[in-house]
Formats: sequence, C-alpha cells, structure tokens
Amino acid sequence: MRPLSDYDFVNSLPDQLMLFFTSLIFWSTFYWLVNSSFTFKTLRKRDQDDVKNRIVSIAHGLFTFLATFYHLKNQDPQFGASNTSFQLFILISSLSYFFYDTVACIYYGIYDTGLILHHSMVLLGYGSAILQQYGATEALSGLFFAEVSNFPMHVRAILKTLGLRYTRLYECLELIYMSTYIIARGVFIPIEVVYNCVSAEMCPLIVKFICCGLAGQSWYYILEMQKILKRKLSQLKERNKKNISYCWLSVNPKLKELSYINTAVRENVF
Repeated sequence: MRPLSDYDFVNSLPDQLMLFFTSLIFWSTFYWLVNSSFTFKTLRKRDQDDVKNRIVSIAHGLFTFLATFYHLKNQDPQFGASNTSFQLFILISSLSYFFYDTVACIYYGIYDTGLILHHSMVLLGYGSAILQQYGATEALSGLFFAEVSNFPMHVRAILKTLGLRYTRLYECLELIYMSTYIIARGVFIPIEVVYNCVSAEMCPLIVKFICCGLAGQSWYYILEMQKILKRKLSQLKERNKKNISYCWLSVNPKLKELSYINTAVRENVF
C-alpha cells in the first residue's frame, strides 16, 4: 500500500477519485457494521435508522475534528494559499461522507429541509475548493469550528430517541452542545473564518458564499437555542418549586407531576 505522501490529491484526478470512492466504501461499510451490530427493539424502524446513522456521524465528526486540529496546529495553513495534498485528503474524505449521509438520510426518510440545505452547501463548497485548487484552508478552518459541537449534539439526540430526554445526562450534554455551538459558530466562525475567507483574494467566490451562508444558518439555530434555554429555565423553576429533580440515567417517575411533561413541547434537534 502506497504511503499517503505518494498521492497527489491536488492535480491527479485518478487519485482524487480513488480517495473519494475508497472513503465512500469506508463510510458505507461502517454503517453496515453498525446496522448489523446494534438492534434497538423498543424503537420504531425510523428511530433505529436515525440512531445508527448518528453513530456514523459521530465517527466522521471525530475524524474531521482531529484531522483539522492537527492540520491547523502543525502545518500553519494560510488563507488565500493554494491547496495542499493533505488538505484535500481531509476534504475529499469528508466530501464522501456528506455524499453518503445525504443519500442515506433520503433513503431512510430521516432528513429535513435544514439537513438537505446544509449538506448541499457543504458539497458545493467542498467541490468548488477541490476543482479550483484554492479555498481548502478556509473550508477546513470552518470545518474545525463546526465539528467542535458535533459529539455532544449527536449523543444528546440519541439519548432523546432512547427515551432519556428528561435525565441529568441529557441536560448536561445539551448545555455542552449549545455552549460549544454558540461559542464556536457564533463567535469564532465570524471572526476567524468568515472575515478571512471573504478577504482572501484567491479564495473561490462559491466558497466565500457558502461560508457566509453556513454562518447565517448557524445564527438562525443560535436564535432557536435561545428560545430553548428560556424554556429550560422555566422548567427548572417548576422542578425546584415542586422539589423534583432529574436522575442521571433514568427518568424520575415524579416528573409526570410537572406541567411541561404533559404538554407537547417542540424542541428541534439540529
């Protein structure tokens, strides 16, 4: 097997296609292994498919977070510079995941408009950076900050699907998720990514547009999070008033006495 340094992911289309399809096979095989290994008999099929697909998403999130962290820390990438082979290794590997995930979510019926919009923007931005040979630094910088909140987001969504929504573990993960999301996407992406991306002369126009679009989408979700946090504060006050607390890994039977448990409350999972 050839070492990674022997491949030219910048100029060689065969190498790019090899990496894309190899990665696509990897993500598909990984889902097959997860699907074969885990069964949640108490869940309906759609919820089982969602949980299993999120496990694959967690693996992708950890891979891209660690890879981009290593790249940003050790390789001193410059905004506006031409792409490097290592940068495209990360981008193409991630591109194949988003392609897999889009197809999988549509096939299993676990998608919504927000997911399709987000994935479409990512695929378009990645593809533009790969083809025009500029913009990888900007794309990977955005990817790093975007993946900071990936793990707690998916784990808390899995807990909700498994019926552990009203537990202390879920609450902790949700607060970690929202905090990291707001800080990473609401502060660092506009300052560290959007500004440098827009001002970089050689960055492709499509990458600049996608970067701004994803930042705008992030701010939309941040506003939604503010509504959820206000609702949580109200719920906390009711629990304290009735001296009812959450358990870590099980649902406290006394929670049925609370008004918000008996009222349909819509909380987005994004």
